[in-house]
Amino acid sequence: MAAQGRSGTNRDRVQRVQEVLSDPRRRSILQELAALADEEVSFETLVDRVAKQEPVDRDRLASDLHHIHLPKLADLGVITYDAQSRNITHHTCRVADVLALASEALEDRR
Repeated sequence: MAAQGRSGTNRDRVQRVQEVLSDPRRRSILQELAALADEEVSFETLVDRVAKQEPVDRDRLASDLHHIHLPKLADLGVITYDAQSRNITHHTCRVADVLALASEALEDRR
């Protein structure tokens, strides 16, 4: 019975990871964060880096990051977003865990 519970929990985590990473912009955000030497970055720096990757209105992008994408990544546990200080900290080992779960899910589909 406990094994089923853990299996269900793992499935839930995998589904959550798939949902969050299904969005190209969130994947782009994680790629930009991973490319930085520091684990902490300002909101403005991240907006600038993501804006260079896609033709989009910068103000709209900033709003989307603040209200949609960064909270979803924070809920997943791969970043910490402090809206007051406007700093984002990415957690490298958590990103690796999330990517491993996503990879596992892809393998299960085959």
